[in-house]
Amino acid sequence: MLVKSAQTSDHVQDLEETFHTLRQHRTKLNPTKCAFGVTSEKFLEFFISQYEIEANPEKIKTIIDMRHPNTKKKVQQLNGKIIALSRFIFRSAERCLSFFKILRQTKDFSWPNECR
Repeated sequence: MLVKSAQTSDHVQDLEETFHTLRQHRTKLNPTKCAFGVTSEKFLEFFISQYEIEANPEKIKTIIDMRHPNTKKKVQQLNGKIIALSRFIFRSAERCLSFFKILRQTKDFSWPNECR
């Protein structure tokens, strides 16, 4: 979970509201996994700064440098990577539609040119 505030002065109030919501739902946090007042850090494979949330460049490079999949399992792995970064990819669902169609194929696996 990430609590991000637009203004530093609002952060304590935002945390209080978050903790109140957690208490309402009887949710507990592991103190060893909590970090407060962090200005920039890697968090769940994303880079968090006080201004924005960015995709991890290593993950993007992995997808770009990937050879085309040769099995359905590899297409599933590619889909998982793309879905994890989908908030950073404009119209990702439309762009990846052909990948999902491949997974529905019942015949032999083939990687069509439209997927490249």
